[in-house]
Amino acid sequence: MLKSNDEVREQLFEEEVPEIPKGVLLYEINGPLFFGASQKFQEVVTDLNFKPEILILRIRNVPFIDATGVNRLKEISNQIKEKGIQIIISGANRKVKEELLKANVYALLGKHNITDNIKLAMDRAPNCFKGENLIFWY
Repeated sequence: MLKSNDEVREQLFEEEVPEIPKGVLLYEINGPLFFGASQKFQEVVTDLNFKPEILILRIRNVPFIDATGVNRLKEISNQIKEKGIQIIISGANRKVKEELLKANVYALLGKHNITDNIKLAMDRAPNCFKGENLIFWY
């Protein structure tokens, strides 16, 4: 039986992240992070009926981020932090990390909250939460 790309992707994701702790929102961006993608991310996070304690922004499939994407990410990060939500960025490649460093995102979020992979991001998140767990892909 052939599986669709979504089914294969979901299976791989479940193998990689078998469980997301309650209170954690995992949002994954696939593709370049520029104005349009960052605007979609902001809309999703702003429209949540659920307030996570931790937001993991998984960007392993983001090949590059432009200036508008960085600025929007900083703006969104400030808004989210004001609500008491901790942000962890997971899986950024070298180029994206360089842009985040130049834009002082490391200082904004804390260098320990920018992790190399999802396992480290999950390990960074506390073990016990009261909320729900959610996953979004874009």
